[in-house]
Amino acid sequence: MTKESKEYENLIGQKVEKGDFSLEELTGEKLVEVASENWKDHWKGMPDFEQEQSHYKKIMVKFRSEEDMMKFGEAVGQKMTPKTKGIWYPAPDAPLETIRYRWFEEDE
Repeated sequence: MTKESKEYENLIGQKVEKGDFSLEELTGEKLVEVASENWKDHWKGMPDFEQEQSHYKKIMVKFRSEEDMMKFGEAVGQKMTPKTKGIWYPAPDAPLETIRYRWFEEDE
């Protein structure tokens, strides 16, 4: 367990009396003052990022009834329910699960 997580674990279940405390008093750490609140001042030397477009075109389709929506789902070969917010056409072979992608760095 790292030093940070041990300190956090030690605070679980403790109550703090209401009062005027500074963040430095609560954390026990000396805080560094930020010279600028403008994000551009802090982004120097950081890599550029461009989101790749994952689709060609997005259109909105409105239905007058649930029955019309179900007929549309059958016509395009996709299961649709009243909770369906969007579909891909054609349907992807595998689910698009981007929630599994995360950035991790190994501590040395």
